[in-house]
Amino acid sequence: MELELRSDLQNETITIDTLTEELIINSCCKFIKEIWVGDKQINFSSFNFKDRLTIVENLPAVVLNHLQDFAGKVTELQDNITAITDKDGNTQQFYIDTDFFLT
Repeated sequence: MELELRSDLQNETITIDTLTEELIINSCCKFIKEIWVGDKQINFSSFNFKDRLTIVENLPAVVLNHLQDFAGKVTELQDNITAITDKDGNTQQFYIDTDFFLT
């Protein structure tokens, strides 16, 4: 996936708005399992990541807003699960990354 996304990189200036938009679209791709077009089901995982991005970029804004809301709920749930409060009431967040699975 890394090579697929970075194979044709060019040096260009990117704005914070563009970066935010790309972040949201990339995040949406993580949560979509299938797409329905009319009465036809499309298996989203059968596409490579670049094609997934193209599909998501062309979804209606209302769909992207629903995906963003869903992603926000997932993030909130993850944050709640990975928060620990000690006996003094101090809360610390821990994050599960690849290192967690390698040890």
